[in-house]
Amino acid sequence: MGKEIYFVKSGDYVKIGNSSNIKERLTDLQTGNPEPLELLYSYPINNKRHKPTNIEDAHHYKFRKHHHCNEWFHLSNEIKNYIEKIKVNPRCRIKYTGRTFKKREYRSYRNSSHDSRGRKYLTCIAFHQSE
Repeated sequence: MGKEIYFVKSGDYVKIGNSSNIKERLTDLQTGNPEPLELLYSYPINNKRHKPTNIEDAHHYKFRKHHHCNEWFHLSNEIKNYIEKIKVNPRCRIKYTGRTFKKREYRSYRNSSHDSRGRKYLTCIAFHQSE
């Protein structure tokens, strides 16, 4: 079975991640979480050219202003509306374009580098979302 992007709710927060076994992942997450978890939505990743983490990172970038910690985000109306939108129309899902670009204000979850002066910059994931 392939990987899936998932949105898991815990109280006022949502975790955006990827897993090849969502049931097992929910069990693992529930072990360290006092609140009951609810799977809001998940969808399979059909693009074999890109890693699931790239698509996950694109979601993290899109919702960066709602970031709480690690892969947890405040469950804002923007995130709720996005989930409802992609349930109805899968073409509205974020698609990873395969390009990256530098942006200093983005908190990367996985990648960072240094410029020619030794200053750290963070790598962003470029993405496309159909409207």
